[in-house]
Amino acid sequence: MPTLPSELEREIFEIAIRDNHNNAAWKLNFSLVARRVQYWIDLVYYEVVTIKTPVQAHKFLELVDWKPHDFFALAVKSLCIAYSISAVDASRILSVCSNVQQLACWVPWEKSPNLTQLLNSLCRLNQLSIETGHFLSILRSQSTPFPGLTHLELKWWLSSPRTSLDLGALPNLTHVSLSRAGRSEAESVCLTCASLQVLVIQKLAPEEEYAFDARIVMAPSDITYGEPVEVWEDVAFRRPENMWAYAENVVLSRKQKLDGRWYVLRLTYNAQS
Repeated sequence: MPTLPSELEREIFEIAIRDNHNNAAWKLNFSLVARRVQYWIDLVYYEVVTIKTPVQAHKFLELVDWKPHDFFALAVKSLCIAYSISAVDASRILSVCSNVQQLACWVPWEKSPNLTQLLNSLCRLNQLSIETGHFLSILRSQSTPFPGLTHLELKWWLSSPRTSLDLGALPNLTHVSLSRAGRSEAESVCLTCASLQVLVIQKLAPEEEYAFDARIVMAPSDITYGEPVEVWEDVAFRRPENMWAYAENVVLSRKQKLDGRWYVLRLTYNAQS
C-alpha cells in the first residue's frame, strides 16, 4: 500500500484539526492514529489557548507537567488569560508560553510583581490586549518595551487612569483599539503613534466626535460589544468579522473615495488649463 510523504501527511492532519478546532471528538480520533500524529495534532490544537476560569488555569498547569518541557513554548501562538485568573497563575502560564505572538492579559497583577517583566520578555509578541493602567506602567518601567508590537488593544476598567497616551516608544505599532476611551485619548494616539494606520474606538458615541482623523473607525456593536473572549478569538482565529479586518476595510474604502475625488479634481483642473 503506497504511503504519503511525511510532510504531506502532516499537512493533511493539521488542516483537518484547524478546520474542526472545537471538535473534541475529532481531536481524540486523530490522536489515536499514531504517536507522531498526536504530536502534530497537539501542536496545532494548542496554537490558540483561552483560559477563562481558575479551574481552566489549574487544568492547563497540570497539563504542563505532562508535556515535554518546551512543548507549550513551541505550540502556543495566541493566548488569552481572562480577568478571573490570579496574577500568580498568569505568571506561571506566561512563563511556559514564552513564544506567544498574540496575547490578551486582563489580569489584576498587583500581587505578582514579576508579571510585568514576563510580559516584556515576550520577544515574539506582536499583538497585545491589556488594561490601560498596566500597560502604562510597563511603558514607564522599560526603556524599549515590546519592540515587535504592531497591534495594541487598551481596555479601560473603572479603576483605569484617564490620561493622555504617548505611544512614541512603539515605533512598529500600526493598529490600536481603545475601549471606552474619550476624544482626548484618541487624539494623543494619533499624535504620538508614528506608524498608525488604524485606530478602533470601542465606544457608543457620535461618529462626529472622532471625525478629526480618517484613520479612526467606530467599531459596530456586533463586532466588539460581545463577550470579550469571543471578540478576542475572532482576531486569534482570523475570522473575517474581526475588528481589525473591519477597520482596515473602512479605512481603505475612505482612502479609495478620497483618491477618486482627487483624480476627478485633477482631471477638471487639466481640462480648464
